[in-house]
Amino acid sequence: MKNIAILLTGCLLLSACKCFAIQEDFDKIKKISDEAVKDCKTDEEKVLALSHYVYLKLKPDETKGVSPQAQMSTCDRLGSGVGWCNHQVAVFMRLAESQKIKTRMLYLLNKEGTESPHTIGEAYIENRWVIVDPQNDFNALFSRNDVLRNPNLIKNQPIVKERFKDAKQETIDDFVELYINPSIFVYGLE
Repeated sequence: MKNIAILLTGCLLLSACKCFAIQEDFDKIKKISDEAVKDCKTDEEKVLALSHYVYLKLKPDETKGVSPQAQMSTCDRLGSGVGWCNHQVAVFMRLAESQKIKTRMLYLLNKEGTESPHTIGEAYIENRWVIVDPQNDFNALFSRNDVLRNPNLIKNQPIVKERFKDAKQETIDDFVELYINPSIFVYGLE
């Protein structure tokens, strides 16, 4: 009976430590997030600022010894400076969550209906879901329906123009099409 009591006490202690570690991580994330949005007045400004912050902090780079499959906490990921689109979206989501902004992650599908190599986020702003793509650092918020009606919303983004300036038109159209094709919902944070 004494061994069971010790085991239960150990489990409770471990559980309490885990909760404390999560809280400590959340406090760090909140501090980072608050600093990134310090001059923002609206949720839209906050979403753009947080997405830009992630764009500046995380870049895909295997030369730094961080595998694309590496599982890391948000703070460790930011500390590494390395992140692919799915990591960038996950970090954005945690930062936005600390600002009480509802988010979700989507895997985009190509025109054949299979998974593309790109993941985006969406934030719920003013009663609609808007695209958040930290890897491409969009400077405006628009929904997937907005892009369906006006593909130039993405085509005219500075980073997209730069990426495709020497490419064929079909290439940029295929890229834009990713944003309006069906997607796979991964998870959301409220």
